[in-house]
Amino acid sequence: MEAALLQAVFISSNKGGEILVDNHQYHYLKQRERAEFTYLTCRLRKSHKCPARAVVFSNDGVQYIKAIHGEHVHSSNIVKSLVAQKEVEAVANAARNPTLSCRKVMADLANDLQTEGIAAVTAMSNLRNLEQKIYRILNNEPTTNNAVEAWNSTWNKSVGTNHNVLRVINHFKSEDSLARTKFQQVISGNNPDCNPGRTDRLSARMANLKIAATNYNPAFIKEYLYSLCGFDI
Repeated sequence: MEAALLQAVFISSNKGGEILVDNHQYHYLKQRERAEFTYLTCRLRKSHKCPARAVVFSNDGVQYIKAIHGEHVHSSNIVKSLVAQKEVEAVANAARNPTLSCRKVMADLANDLQTEGIAAVTAMSNLRNLEQKIYRILNNEPTTNNAVEAWNSTWNKSVGTNHNVLRVINHFKSEDSLARTKFQQVISGNNPDCNPGRTDRLSARMANLKIAATNYNPAFIKEYLYSLCGFDI
């Protein structure tokens, strides 16, 4: 009994061409046509030196996959999605169990992937980044650099991306002098970064909110909400 033919599924590429997608979500590009047969190679043939090839034939206007030759040397989109899901679960597990070691979490992830029939080292493309993220979670450290992004942006604007050691030292000296001056101004009660008008408005607003919360009456909910918004009725 012959196996059922698998109908060929094509999607459009960014350049307007056709890409064959097999049942494992591997992609193939057309190389040549001969009679009713179309010969395709893996989309990552050049970048990953993948030897996988596909043959498609046409029958009554419908295209079918005749054969897949060779094995892919990279993960398919299905595997990538599964690996990404496992990585998210590993990070969540590390967050729930801070007593675990980073090595233990990574070993459990590798075993979990091997249970699914996936080679962990080849599947996890950002293995080092994932390990660092889990390590930071276990040590209660930030997992992103958002905290230093503002400083880094200011540094690049003031010093530039192309600079020598002397320029960096001079900039550090300038920053140190400016910080010391501001520190002395704050100690003396003259903070140049403080806006007195804005401070007074915030103080008045907080006082009004405190009065409104103290005088809360469910019978006058409309008036209460208006007072919270700073409106007079």
